[in-house]
Amino acid sequence: LTSFSSQDGKLVKIPHKFSLHAVPTTKIIIAGQTFKVMSAFFFNHNTLKLTLRKSATNAVKEVEKFWNESGIPLDSVYRSVTKLLKLHEEWKNLKKNRLRKNNPKQQAREKKYIDQLDIIFDIAAPDAANSLTKTQLDFLTSQRSRSRRGFISMDKGDSSELEIREIPDASPADVNAPCILDSPQPQSSGSCQTETLQSSTSSGLKRTVSNFSDEIPQPVKQKINIMTPMVAAALDRTKTSSRSASYILSAVAVSLGFDPNDINLSSSAIHKRRIQLREEIAKQLKEEIRVASNLVVHWDGKLLPDIIGAGSVDRLSIIVSGVGTEQLLCVPKLSKGTGENIATAVVDALYECNLSEHVKAMCFDTTSSNTGPRNGACVLVEEKLEKKLIHLACRHHILELILRNVFETCWPSTSGPNVPVFKRFQQHWGEIDKTKYETGFDDEPTVQILIDQKDEILHFIRSQFEISQPRDDYQEFLELSCIFLGGEPPRGTRFRAPGAMHHARWLSKALYCLKMYIFRRQFALKVREARGLHDICTFIVTIYVNAWFSAPLAVRAPNHDLKLLQSLIAYRNTNADIAAAASSKLASHLWYLSEVLTALAFFDDAVPAEVKSKMVVAARRQGGAAVHMNRIVLNDRDLEALPGKDISDFVTRNSLLLFDQFDLSCDFFDKPPELWRDDPTFKKGWSTFKDLKVVNDVAERGVALIEEYNNLLTKNEEQKQYLLQVVKNHRQLYPNANKRTI
Repeated sequence: LTSFSSQDGKLVKIPHKFSLHAVPTTKIIIAGQTFKVMSAFFFNHNTLKLTLRKSATNAVKEVEKFWNESGIPLDSVYRSVTKLLKLHEEWKNLKKNRLRKNNPKQQAREKKYIDQLDIIFDIAAPDAANSLTKTQLDFLTSQRSRSRRGFISMDKGDSSELEIREIPDASPADVNAPCILDSPQPQSSGSCQTETLQSSTSSGLKRTVSNFSDEIPQPVKQKINIMTPMVAAALDRTKTSSRSASYILSAVAVSLGFDPNDINLSSSAIHKRRIQLREEIAKQLKEEIRVASNLVVHWDGKLLPDIIGAGSVDRLSIIVSGVGTEQLLCVPKLSKGTGENIATAVVDALYECNLSEHVKAMCFDTTSSNTGPRNGACVLVEEKLEKKLIHLACRHHILELILRNVFETCWPSTSGPNVPVFKRFQQHWGEIDKTKYETGFDDEPTVQILIDQKDEILHFIRSQFEISQPRDDYQEFLELSCIFLGGEPPRGTRFRAPGAMHHARWLSKALYCLKMYIFRRQFALKVREARGLHDICTFIVTIYVNAWFSAPLAVRAPNHDLKLLQSLIAYRNTNADIAAAASSKLASHLWYLSEVLTALAFFDDAVPAEVKSKMVVAARRQGGAAVHMNRIVLNDRDLEALPGKDISDFVTRNSLLLFDQFDLSCDFFDKPPELWRDDPTFKKGWSTFKDLKVVNDVAERGVALIEEYNNLLTKNEEQKQYLLQVVKNHRQLYPNANKRTI
């Protein structure tokens, strides 16, 4: 459509469309003219580049020219301008939400707005009726009605004559016909000559057209929507705000040869689209969870600042793992980290994702809130699910407790997070010459302890270098242990600056000790500190490094714990205090030597065939506790008898419950252990248990994720959950930024 506005006494074309998302129009039918108020407003604002208020003022003044012909008193310009600006503000709000075109509320708001475009833009004075003649009052009343009857005679012989006539609604053909808007000037003044044409429709509507040729507007080009699910996920992972994304995407568009004006780069549009896509991706991930028949549910918590308001809340990372599956379910916030609250959150997450029937085991840290016999989360989860689950205590957490006991034996002051000697070393790090390091074999007492074990330990460490480690501190632990033993890591000899000291992560203290020992000549230590440092480092490289990196292997867990406990007893010959501290702690956390979990050793290739034969005999024998315990606890007398035992001594008939829990057959028992590998029932059990997660690293990664994104991108709790799942999934799809990966 084309309408006109007067500017400097001339007629100027105002191209526009009757479109909610382009240029909406409020019509006034007076004196046979159609004045598109919003069209004039947008012409002044967008084409003439005037301010909003100036544009509205010009448009209102154009309207007043026609109202003045009727003799009806007018409202103040200020109030009329305010009314027009309010219409514009409503249009802006609708335009912001145009992507929600399928939303019923949005559709209702759009319809309401469009309806008001068809009524009169009323600028009559509030008290105008008091001073109008009957004819004028009838005319004003008719103009305010939906039919909009009446017009002002253009015959200047009687400028005040009003004629009321029914003007039917225009048909589509009428709407697309050309219209003009010219100033009502006397014909003698040389104004543009007009002629009246009869519409081709049966409505009888007369239109006044100009001598100008009609101009059909070009359709508005649809802007490119650059926000795809992959783009949104990448922006979330890289912690890019919507405002920053607008700058980045605009620059990228230009570099690729696109006109930024052809792309939807509004920061508000990007923000709204990201919110929508997060929800869509998260819901799709939930629907596409690979439901393995045997799942393990993991959880771990941490106290973090609340995303809204002040104070802190407990965040609980809940993840399920299985064969080929690792999925973050949610990281809800808890009012308090009690066993009841933890259990409720875990069970609710499982039911919400329809996974409760597929969960066969649970992996957890051995804190009292989890393992309490009455109010612990593990017991309560079983009660709420109404079934027994296999208890897989996090093996790394158990080893952290052992290391803590060792530290507190050698250095009683290490019970707090900020150990004074570590703090001194951290501050002194900048003065240390990293090229002048010393190994453990530069110290004679250490040589005497390690000389017979050096090659075996280095062989194990080198085998671990070939495995991708899930954390940087695990890789650093291997490298420092290798350097301590006189070896050279694959990436060369290099040292990272001492990092944060976590009271809950005792591995970080092990890294400090190894570095301090390697640079012991450049860092002043007290005699007692030096002696304790030597004892701790010797224990770490001889016992702990092997235990730590062997911990994730589920099928080796029972026999490994037995061998570890026997090694700690033998370590009495090296350091009785450390041996006693470590063995006493492990003896109270023998979860994997319980009757049920001992059955994992049937699939351990490190267990000799003759021992496996004894295990089969023990499993088929009558016996076992009436109510099996999830862990065994050994006293001092049991420990003394332990060196002469093997894993078969812990197997009972209750060990077969592991097979029942995972719906597995043990028919391979009928064959000699040497032939088990070719048996289908053994293969199925092996595939089930070889990747069974017995460390809680997956849940810890979930905690690290919420810690990293806790105060970023959104304060909405629902969106926060969607954000975490999107980022987690993107990291799994693209673990690094290598060209081959991307």
